[in-house]
Amino acid sequence: MSDFIVTELVNQEKSLSEYRTGIRGTIRGAWIGQYTLFQFTDAMRAVIERGLRQAWLEGAAQCGISMDELTAPEVQAMLDMINNQMQYIIAFGGDILDNSQANGGKLEPLFVRGEMWINRYNEARIRGAAMACADQKAEWQLGQSEHCSTCSFYAGKVYRLSTWNNNGVLPRTSVLECRGFNCKCDLVPTSKRITPGRFPKRYL
Repeated sequence: MSDFIVTELVNQEKSLSEYRTGIRGTIRGAWIGQYTLFQFTDAMRAVIERGLRQAWLEGAAQCGISMDELTAPEVQAMLDMINNQMQYIIAFGGDILDNSQANGGKLEPLFVRGEMWINRYNEARIRGAAMACADQKAEWQLGQSEHCSTCSFYAGKVYRLSTWNNNGVLPRTSVLECRGFNCKCDLVPTSKRITPGRFPKRYL
């Protein structure tokens, strides 16, 4: 593995760690009574928007594409993904306040729910790469985790990233049987031949 790839992986893990810290810190702030519902919503929106934008750009950067080089469809897809995450924040904030420290609630279950947003970081990175590197071939590789039936089904298959993306099947996303939770799979650039035949859709 080249020094460049190693550096990129380290930077991605650092960015993910910072995103997780931001999400968990915001949840904790509401739980201990530091934030009102409005303040929590505002802070959570800022963390998600900044984090998922960073993740998308990390994915695009794998093919040398910077922010000002994104196409209009890429920018729209990025914004759609970010905005889709916003619709759940207010309800979550209400649940945090109902189960706050002052009300005798536990923090850890709220952190577990926060992982749903944290998981979207890697999804944004993969989607950013899938659009920016559309013609590049990539193989579905299993990560160091338990594998759901969807991930096992696609493991080892090779298609252009545009094919994976256009069919709506990407690692670490909610379309998988595992819903992307704790999924460690990835689409890895490869020189292997494309898997013959039509793209197989595994219906969940």
